Amino acid sequence: MSGAAWKTPPDAPQDAAELTERDLEVVWGGDHVRRAAWARGLLQRRAAQTGRALAREDLRYAVVGPARRLVVIWPQAGETLVIGSDQTFLAEEGTGADPRIVEAYEAGERTTLAQYAPPSPEESRARQDAMALGPELAADAGMTLWPPKPGVLLDIGDQEISWRLCEEEGGFVAYFVSRGTQRELARGPELAPVLAEYRRSLAR
Repeated sequence: MSGAAWKTPPDAPQDAAELTERDLEVVWGGDHVRRAAWARGLLQRRAAQTGRALAREDLRYAVVGPARRLVVIWPQAGETLVIGSDQTFLAEEGTGADPRIVEAYEAGERTTLAQYAPPSPEESRARQDAMALGPELAADAGMTLWPPKPGVLLDIGDQEISWRLCEEEGGFVAYFVSRGTQRELARGPELAPVLAEYRRSLAR
């Protein structure tokens, strides 16, 4: 959809249309563009945490609801942010401008900025090393290495069971998942011991 065709901001029925960065600037202008730039910074931190590459053109935008909340979508990572005018935000999994995330933001749900803190060089190397083990671990187990998702460093399994190594607030968690039921294997602030238990369980 070309933003250049709109002379004024659209009415509510159109306002959830996904926009490119250029469309956002043409249609909505100043404040929304500044919020979008701030959101890109957050997602660059997330990219650094998860070892993913984030290109500026990967992002899509929407303006949703009566308060005209900015929604920033990173489809490749399955992550969606709602950004407030005060730079509070809510992050959820998703690949589109789902109105429910905006409703949750309006109800007071927030994501803490600490979750998006840039990792230290040592932490970055540890995460990258763990993720690099994925193909070998999957091959040894005779299972599939599923594509990375926000907060998940490793996900190895098949259609019924999987082993997930996740990064959550306060540290790392290893899970075994069977038919939708999730069992915690290990949890801790340091990656190494949690990864070790993850590998032991996967090898059994």
